[in-house]
Amino acid sequence: PLPHTRFVLTVSDPSRLLLTVRSRVVSLRVDRRSDEEIFRILEEELTSRATGDDSAEEKSASAIGEDRFDEQELAAEVRGDDLKESALPTAKNLLSRKETALSGVETALSRKDLSFYARFSDGIPGRALDLVQGSWFGELRSGAAEIYFNLDKSGELDLFTGGNDFFKENKDQVDTALNIINSLIRDELCLHWGTNDRIVNIDLQDRLQAAYQRKLAILTKRREYKEKDTGFIRWHDEGTEGFNAEEQELHLRLTHAAEVIEDSREALQRNVNFELTITRLLLQLKYVASGEELIESRKDERFS
Repeated sequence: PLPHTRFVLTVSDPSRLLLTVRSRVVSLRVDRRSDEEIFRILEEELTSRATGDDSAEEKSASAIGEDRFDEQELAAEVRGDDLKESALPTAKNLLSRKETALSGVETALSRKDLSFYARFSDGIPGRALDLVQGSWFGELRSGAAEIYFNLDKSGELDLFTGGNDFFKENKDQVDTALNIINSLIRDELCLHWGTNDRIVNIDLQDRLQAAYQRKLAILTKRREYKEKDTGFIRWHDEGTEGFNAEEQELHLRLTHAAEVIEDSREALQRNVNFELTITRLLLQLKYVASGEELIESRKDERFS
């Protein structure tokens, strides 16, 4: 290429590039935005659209200049404690301009909704804007959440039919569906560690708490039955970090579920059979939710 020519190559996984390519480029890591920054970007973009103004980028670039001009205008009209009548319309406009725009936005998306999109986007502004603008995401999230929260109640036949059908219908957005389920698993781990302020799906916190308690109750009941059969009496014990045996086991199960999500994502990227991958994923998640062994494990026990 010419001396002044520069090629910019964006990748999500540099390790998948050929070594000859990696040896000839300069790697520049683009830091992700914070949740607060993503929230402000979404707020500005939606506000600009609601008021019919310019794009959020142009608005944010000129915001400082506009604020200074407005302050100077008010300062020129207001002297000491005397407020001239001519200053009242300007002051009212300044105070209500953004409030009016945001009130229109909040009819469609609340601040809680924007907070969710900011956290779920994983620091990527473009992803957050795509999710906010697309009506498909709400339906996808609702369907994925229903599957996840009903895993302990669903039979294996339901997993083979309803669960697989859902993923087939949303095959083009399967990666996002996996992200949704992964975020729910992560939120349950936040409940486990008591870091509720870091929960992503804050609007589903009650259902997450109920699901976590159901899993814990199932593990406790299974252990009590096992001890009753063997005749052992268990003392109240606490392990590492003050968690009892059931809480530690649930932590391991949730961690295992998150690993299965990533294994399934990698398998789909390698073009492994779609239906087989999703079936294995759902069965593993059911294992976590219901405390039961997998079908393959029970078959192995019968033939061993």
